[in-house]
Amino acid sequence: MSDDGRRHALPYAQQHADRTEISMAANARVKGTVEYRAGDGPLIAIPEGPLEVQLNPDSAVLSWGEGRSAQIAAIPLEDYERYIQQGSIELQPA
Repeated sequence: MSDDGRRHALPYAQQHADRTEISMAANARVKGTVEYRAGDGPLIAIPEGPLEVQLNPDSAVLSWGEGRSAQIAAIPLEDYERYIQQGSIELQPA
């Protein structure tokens, strides 16, 4: 982190760009509208509730549901960061 504290204001990928691997699981919760697109199809809403996030250099892999209803989707990292800023995805404390 820089001495003036600006690093905390940067998006996750920029904060951790110096790491060789930034992939990590995070617990989160969907609190508003979060959507993904399957292929060329329409946008699909992810239901409110628990969410697991796997961060990669260019995308966030979102997992939700349990058992046979478990689903997974990858969204661009920029969309993930926007959802966090909007409050649609809330990160849970570790």
